Amino acid sequence: MIKGKVKIRMGDTIVHSSHGLCKVTGIIEELRSDGKTKKHTLELKPKKTIGGNCRILIPFDSMEKSGIRYPATKRELNKIMKILKRKRTGNKEKPIDYFKNKKIIKAGNLERIAELISDLNQYEYSSLLSKDKRMLDSVKEILAKELVFAKKIKVSEARKLINENLK
Repeated sequence: MIKGKVKIRMGDTIVHSSHGLCKVTGIIEELRSDGKTKKHTLELKPKKTIGGNCRILIPFDSMEKSGIRYPATKRELNKIMKILKRKRTGNKEKPIDYFKNKKIIKAGNLERIAELISDLNQYEYSSLLSKDKRMLDSVKEILAKELVFAKKIKVSEARKLINENLK
């Protein structure tokens, strides 16, 4: 078990900000180059298929920066759906700050991510740049998979729930 802000154990399901739901498949302990201190690395297996035997290695020292967190609860997801329902009043003429939005996603704060989804959704999808479309689609898909995990529903139902709340 690794302790920090979050206790992580082998077999736990967690959310990675870029890869979505992952299973903890290993906690690797190695000696640092000084030969005295230990370095812990978290080994993750994404639940979505990425071809081959993909694994993600995250040094424990970098976990907070990588936006790793436990999946949201049903109660937290209900709050997220309310955030998606809110009508955003942002300036559609203002260019989308791709790098700022990537930082929001990487931080892993689900409420901020829901606000981002809502903000991007106010634009006409066809008017978004391809990188912004990919970002929107990716975070919506990660949220959908969390809904599937927490509410035990089908992916199609989760996507529909997200889209209904964004109307």
